[in-house]
Amino acid sequence: METKIRKPWLAGLLAILNPAVGYAYVGKLQKGIIISLLLLFLYPSLVIFLKVRITKIALLCLVATPIIIIFILFTDCYKTAKEYNISYELKSYNRWWVYLFLYIFFGVFLTSLSQSYTRNNLIQAFKIPAASMLPTLEIGDHLLVDKSIYKKSSIQRGDIIVFPMPKKPQIEYIKRVIALPGDTIEIINKEVFINGNKEKDSYSIHLDARIFEKGISPRDNFGPIEIPDGNVFVMGDNRDNSYDSRFFGFIPIQSVKGKSVQIYWSWDKKTASVRWYRIGKSLK
Repeated sequence: METKIRKPWLAGLLAILNPAVGYAYVGKLQKGIIISLLLLFLYPSLVIFLKVRITKIALLCLVATPIIIIFILFTDCYKTAKEYNISYELKSYNRWWVYLFLYIFFGVFLTSLSQSYTRNNLIQAFKIPAASMLPTLEIGDHLLVDKSIYKKSSIQRGDIIVFPMPKKPQIEYIKRVIALPGDTIEIINKEVFINGNKEKDSYSIHLDARIFEKGISPRDNFGPIEIPDGNVFVMGDNRDNSYDSRFFGFIPIQSVKGKSVQIYWSWDKKTASVRWYRIGKSLK
């Protein structure tokens, strides 16, 4: 039987690349497959954990977890390979094409399936690139969008939702739900009325003192108009600087991708610093 020394540093790197490959290299294929499968389940498990309120300590643990896993995998495979200080009796699966297959199957195919399922059905990260939702959301905020919440509950007024922009579905927008199916909305000199009642909120702002008439722009004077079945009317909290339903119309409920629930990270590009006070903030 052919023998060949195992290189510890290579074993460690292969384990980081994919556990199945690294452990196959040192003759522990079964162990590598089990670890790879466990890590596939770990990803959605962490995501489900993220649906619970995030604290700074929890965020630190989430960041540290993959670092710890990488260290353990590298160290374990490194030590295992080092035991073969003279030679290692090659097994039937110690072939480059087997390593390639293991990497493609576990590292690419199954990992992509796991991440795709999680992103499409459980939770998705979303970054705020513009100021249309100020002061609720600031540029550089990173959000968690719950993709499963509307499978068990209906959209409510005030929900901050993510949806594809009408006519440009490749672009994802985030706005607040202002009116529901059957509601009648009217905007008079910047003031919003739902079913004849003035909207009461603590989140919207107006930064432009000008008031545009209907013939000029729908920004400050709009409607009245009834929201059709199966649709919602959305607006940005930064009312004078938001491209929303006043301009592009209603949003089909079936196209809504999820509800924004929490800020898990926030980066201030101007000051090149972390907004620690925003991490863990729940969105309402």
